[in-house]
Amino acid sequence: MIFSKKWLERYFPKGLPEVDRVADIINLHAFEVDDIQSVDDDFALDIKILPDRSPYASSHCGMANEISAISNLPITIPEIKDVILDSKISDVKVEIENKKDCPRYLLRRVEGVEIKETTGEIKTLLQNIGERAIYNIVDFTNYCLFDMGQPLHAFDADKIRGKIFVRRAKIGEKMTTLDNRELILDNDSLVIADQEGPLALAGIKGGKRAEIDRETKNIILESANFNPILIRRAVQKFNLATSASRRFESGLSLNYALLGMKEVSGLINRFLPKSKFGKIIDIGSENEKSKKIEIAHKFVSEILGVNIGVEDIKRILERLNIKVILKGEGIIAEIPPERKDLQIPEDLVEEIGRILGYDLIKPVLPMPLKTRSLPNRQFSAIEKIRQLLVDYGYFDTELYTFTDHGNYEVMYPMAEDKNFLRTNLNDGLLKSVRENNYRAPFLGLSEIRQFEIGQVFTQNGEETHLAMVIFKSEGQAVGNYGMEEVTNILSELEKILNTNLKMKVLSGSGFYLIEADITESIGRFIAPFGYDELGLEKASKVKHQDFSIYPFVLRDVAVFIPADILPEMVSQLITETAGPILQKIYLFDVFEKEISGVKKKSLAFHLVFQADDKTLTDGEINEIIDKVTVLLNSQKGFEVR
Repeated sequence: MIFSKKWLERYFPKGLPEVDRVADIINLHAFEVDDIQSVDDDFALDIKILPDRSPYASSHCGMANEISAISNLPITIPEIKDVILDSKISDVKVEIENKKDCPRYLLRRVEGVEIKETTGEIKTLLQNIGERAIYNIVDFTNYCLFDMGQPLHAFDADKIRGKIFVRRAKIGEKMTTLDNRELILDNDSLVIADQEGPLALAGIKGGKRAEIDRETKNIILESANFNPILIRRAVQKFNLATSASRRFESGLSLNYALLGMKEVSGLINRFLPKSKFGKIIDIGSENEKSKKIEIAHKFVSEILGVNIGVEDIKRILERLNIKVILKGEGIIAEIPPERKDLQIPEDLVEEIGRILGYDLIKPVLPMPLKTRSLPNRQFSAIEKIRQLLVDYGYFDTELYTFTDHGNYEVMYPMAEDKNFLRTNLNDGLLKSVRENNYRAPFLGLSEIRQFEIGQVFTQNGEETHLAMVIFKSEGQAVGNYGMEEVTNILSELEKILNTNLKMKVLSGSGFYLIEADITESIGRFIAPFGYDELGLEKASKVKHQDFSIYPFVLRDVAVFIPADILPEMVSQLITETAGPILQKIYLFDVFEKEISGVKKKSLAFHLVFQADDKTLTDGEINEIIDKVTVLLNSQKGFEVR
């Protein structure tokens, strides 16, 4: 979420420190600050808020409270008072179908509003966090959302027919959203409706039919609390996430609904003083009660590993707006309703630790175990297999569990070709080696060896499979090539698992692939009595080498040289000139030709360029190729073709 520094500073009478210091405060004690951008005379902080803490922290007021609690800077939260009522304005009629779908629902009629463009600080602050200013009423509701965290909505009162209903949609019922999307609803969709049909998709998006426009004179303000599960389902179904839906999904406090209604009413009254306000209709008006968690002073110190006094604990919790009652060595903490993340004593200990500062908690090694720790059976078996195959030169591969066909379909797939759980490993492994085979000749590889150990989902359920493949990069049939080695590997695998493996063998042009179900074998595997028996500490003949995540660039260089010059000499000249980004030089063509009565030899090289820290440009590669060309042409009897 994006936060404005100027907006946050409105809560601090003495101001805030420099933006980098504010970011440090948040980073070290609360959330991750992903980015800071300068916006005119303001700064926009992109702060990553975890879902469990979104109910209280995804607003400028909530983030200001966090900064104050961490830094102990004095903060002022203005009291939100309601406006003066006009008794002549009639009450809004509303009916809620199911209180579980909508635990609290507030409406208020406001008459005599003037719709116009927002100006001044509210418009500026909204723009500074990347929000587009629309009309004043809409901007006021958005401002309150980002200021104190309660989503709000405004309907054109004169476009509503009869009573307002909060209900489940009827199957096949349609609604056009404010951004002109037509939704076909079902019984899992919660809507705000009148007697003619849906007006809004509850907690997510308003509808076109009761949209506020330049002609609007009378409005109905809505502030509510909706079932997070229903909101989440609708967001996924319609792919329609909004700033409001993200907050409702996390589970807002019921108390926010009334505060939000009062704050937006106050803004309208301030900027449109001729407006007249009706009574707040509040269904489910009982405020959410605070819960209590009791912890012992000793418990806090033991968990954190640092001795912290009772009074210090009390001061820290009170800075977090948690009321504290001391009861001897015990602490009774009254948790504010918006702190949905604080449920058990350990949650409170974590709060104390982060505000105190993790840098003050000294690391202490745990007491050694009196009993010997036994390795996990499945981990031990798979690690033994992995060690064996890596030692034989196979690359460990981890591929997608999701694919485009299978027995079990995913309800919400990541992509169109990943909507099923895989039934085998061989499809993905064979595709992987074939893709790698395209690059093998350029890297001087004559074969590719890969294996995978992973879960598959057959008609019998979930199984653990092992697959291994040898692929000849020249595209030749494997035939008997390497079969003696494969036979030895399979024999050693069966010794490790103490069972005969039932294997599926696939072979074709250039490859030989084996897949086996090892589920039962792992179940019968006898785990060692200690991790030392796994041999993890033993040095392996296999060496680890990092690889670049950036693409390689292939260029070819061909040169005529005197017949008595060795190719290795030419290769060395090219390598020294090209520098460290030349990852591989590979001779792929040699022939002899007589030129002007002199016998010449032609050499053609693949040059593979790749950087560890960036994607190389054509200009950078061309510059190197030009240097190589100049150097080779300067050698006696050399001529670049």
